[in-house]
Amino acid sequence: DKRGDDLLAFLAAAQRVWDALGDRLGRGSGSGYLEIDYSDLVGSTGTAMAALLSGLDEPWHADVAEIDLCATHRERETVKRVTGRDSHTNRSLARPIFTDSVGQWRSILSDEEAATITAELAPLYERLGERWAASC
Repeated sequence: DKRGDDLLAFLAAAQRVWDALGDRLGRGSGSGYLEIDYSDLVGSTGTAMAALLSGLDEPWHADVAEIDLCATHRERETVKRVTGRDSHTNRSLARPIFTDSVGQWRSILSDEEAATITAELAPLYERLGERWAASC
């Protein structure tokens, strides 16, 4: 609330930006734009990556669904050596794709807080569809 907007005003502004971006990128099949939800990526990496490659008209290769943790470790060590320190971000790259953060709000928010958010975001859920409302 740093800008002084209430939540719905902020969401309306964010939606206008999102709509403008969608208009510029295009939407739908053949638009060159593909949205992949993080929960889909971590829950079914192979399926999400297959959709991405298909959208790019690239062939499937099983390696795209795997992460080379040895290479990731080498890159992290290089960053640590160059910067002279480790960081939370650098450490988190040891697990670049993980399911822990999906739905973590359920263990953080009280039932009352979750109900308030659901009520406040109802117009947004209505616009985005059932998938979003069901995930919250």
